[in-house]
Amino acid sequence: KGSVSELRRPYEDRLLEAKLAGVPEPIRADTKLAIQSAPENRNEVLKYLADKFGKMLKVSPEEVSAALSPEDKASWDKFDAEIAALNSGRRSWGTIQAVYDVGPPPATYLLRRGDLDRPGAQVPPGYLRVLCDSAEQSTIADAEASAITSGRRLAFARWLTQPDSTAGGLVSRVYVNRVWQALFGQGIVATSDNFGNSGARPTHPELLDWLAVEFQSNGWRIKPLVKQIMLSSVYRQASRRESPSTASAGPHRATAEPESVDPGNELLWHMPLRQQESECVRDAILCASGQLQQGLGGPPTPLDGRADGAVMVKKDATASAAARRSMYLVSRRRYNLSLLEAFDQPELTSNCTRRTSSAVVSQSLTLLNDDFVLEQARAFASRIEREAENTNDRIVRAFQIALSRKPLPSETSWAHELLDHQAERYLKTAPPPEAAHQALSHLCQMLFNTSEFLYIP
Repeated sequence: KGSVSELRRPYEDRLLEAKLAGVPEPIRADTKLAIQSAPENRNEVLKYLADKFGKMLKVSPEEVSAALSPEDKASWDKFDAEIAALNSGRRSWGTIQAVYDVGPPPATYLLRRGDLDRPGAQVPPGYLRVLCDSAEQSTIADAEASAITSGRRLAFARWLTQPDSTAGGLVSRVYVNRVWQALFGQGIVATSDNFGNSGARPTHPELLDWLAVEFQSNGWRIKPLVKQIMLSSVYRQASRRESPSTASAGPHRATAEPESVDPGNELLWHMPLRQQESECVRDAILCASGQLQQGLGGPPTPLDGRADGAVMVKKDATASAAARRSMYLVSRRRYNLSLLEAFDQPELTSNCTRRTSSAVVSQSLTLLNDDFVLEQARAFASRIEREAENTNDRIVRAFQIALSRKPLPSETSWAHELLDHQAERYLKTAPPPEAAHQALSHLCQMLFNTSEFLYIP
């Protein structure tokens, strides 16, 4: 960098002197001083001269390049090539957006009729009054201000997570309820976004209180909370509704009373049947085919809208990018991947506090005809061919990967029938190995279409 500046400086000085020749002699020295001084060091006279003559006396890089001698021009080209090579190896992190304090916090006023130009009384910073025992407790008085921050955000976070406070109790209950909703499909309070008077009442208020206290006692750690719920007997229940003749022993399974007493299963006498979320359906297909890329971070996977209205992964995306987890797909308002759209992918135009699920014909049609599903079914078949040799072992392996269990005898029988029927069709136009591969691809695709693959039992 120093050599580049030294090379350019003599030419810049000569060009500047030539331009200064057009400035009247009495003010020439002051003008030169004005344009060479830092703006904060200029007095009123120098500011006036810099504003008046600055543009006229500015020496552009193009003028310097045109004035270079052949020898200096060669040196300049060499420096330019070295700089370009160094810049090409520089790592770029893109734009990082952040929120931080830029000075003392401005005063906030109560605006009369919402008019910014009519400020009323000043509003001091404070906590939510409804969650405080008194007006004095609602004032932020313990903010640790410093030269770079007001300390209010830290004080607010500490207030929200204080175990013995009303706010801390509410925050822990809301969070525990969200975790419960993620594991069971519905929270202990059904309206997870509304814990107020207009929201639903908790079905198990004592349980919600106990889990909230445990959550706080464990230092607000999420993994112990999830583990505690998942190891409970209520989470480990079966989702099927057993009849009295086949029910397991125990007072809660002895009769069919739960069906009539609690038909909505609000008291969780059996595990709710839950459909996998849209991203999980796509990720499960990629995982079964062995194509899922589990790398962390990086740019999003681009999408492309087709003329027929379908939204697919962009064709020029690399294979590794196209097989990344669905959380890395580009998301823009109503612009979602068609496969995810079929399985109730929420829109970004509004907040989604709870996923909705549906069972409609378009889901089956998508799994039968989507190019991505067909491609992954073929990849799944190739994986099975690598991991098992004979037909019976391949059927067993396909069920183990897709459904995490071995097939029943009846399922093995119809799987053989499907393979034989499809292989016979493809033998008319393809050699035996290719026909067998296509038939196995059909079996893999049918496993993708099963309710057991799409639902969490």
